[in-house]
Amino acid sequence: MLGKLLAGSKTLEHEILLRKAVLKIPSYNFGVFSLYKYPAKFIPQVPAFVMENYAKRGMKVFDPFAGFGTVGYTARVYGLEYELWDVNYSTL
Repeated sequence: MLGKLLAGSKTLEHEILLRKAVLKIPSYNFGVFSLYKYPAKFIPQVPAFVMENYAKRGMKVFDPFAGFGTVGYTARVYGLEYELWDVNYSTL
């Protein structure tokens, strides 16, 4: 995955390896993230990277397509409140 940074009038590109960019979650099957299989499940490093770089204390994370709940579990690791919704009855 390539990330783009704007520096003045130049665009700088650098490679981001999400599986290695987040130290709090060492692997995709760490802790509760491997309890059961769910199709199209996020690796926890994706929401963790966003939370580390953009979330602030006291923020609430909302995931309208909760599925397995990876975003909620990750928010818990980072001490953030969260709200998860999903219309798929099998996720309840």
